[in-house]
Amino acid sequence: MKHMLLESGGGQTELALLDEGGQLTDYRVFPNEGLWPEQVYLAKVDRIAKGMGAAFVRLTDGQIGFLPFSEALEPLSGGQRVVVQVRKPPVGEKAAYLTEDLSLAGRWAILLPRSTKTAVSSRVTEEEVKAALLKTARALTPQGMGLILRKESAGIPEEEIRAEIEGLLSLWDEIKERSKAAGSPALLWAGRSPLERALDDGCRVHSVLMNEALHTAEAARVLVRIEADEQIPVYTAPEEILTGITGYHLTGGLLCAMYRPELPDVKE
Repeated sequence: MKHMLLESGGGQTELALLDEGGQLTDYRVFPNEGLWPEQVYLAKVDRIAKGMGAAFVRLTDGQIGFLPFSEALEPLSGGQRVVVQVRKPPVGEKAAYLTEDLSLAGRWAILLPRSTKTAVSSRVTEEEVKAALLKTARALTPQGMGLILRKESAGIPEEEIRAEIEGLLSLWDEIKERSKAAGSPALLWAGRSPLERALDDGCRVHSVLMNEALHTAEAARVLVRIEADEQIPVYTAPEEILTGITGYHLTGGLLCAMYRPELPDVKE
């Protein structure tokens, strides 16, 4: 069984892949700074590029994003304030690809607060499962909004999915309130942490190392997610002991060893 070690914090995310014998097969470090998918900004339209069918909007003092007219919800004009989400981060000279059609993802559901689309993940291929989930999605979709149920929601009690949707609605309310109070440009939501995204995407936690003196908000959220499973050991120790075990400082206060989900066959 292959393992994945994931640690986030201190401005970066560290990822290590181990083979069945515990040997390191891959190690990468990704900076957390900059623009990343899911981030929501209160942006300001910098200029209109009619020939490109898009607007360039200012996200931060040093970052400009690309907002196609097809991703905008209203006619755009210079100086206009817009709430946008990063769909694709910048690559090379290309600016970040933005949308006004926001999506707020959870473990079971994806809330579309500015859409009326109700659907089931394309990863669900069994017709009976797809029909059942679509029925549930239609029953749980908030009025005037859209909802997508993820593959992982199959078999989950409806009340648990509903509770998550209520949490996503609260998040949307927070984003709207921040947009009213903030000056543009401003970051309104940083998106899920790498650890939370890994959990939402089906990775299973094998064990946890935790700095007993460093309790971050991210660590608290992850622990809440896994506390129901009594089979997952959580080891706590002072920073110097953890550093001796791992070889580096746990900047986020939490290191998770995870099982990667089975990848679909190429034919799928």
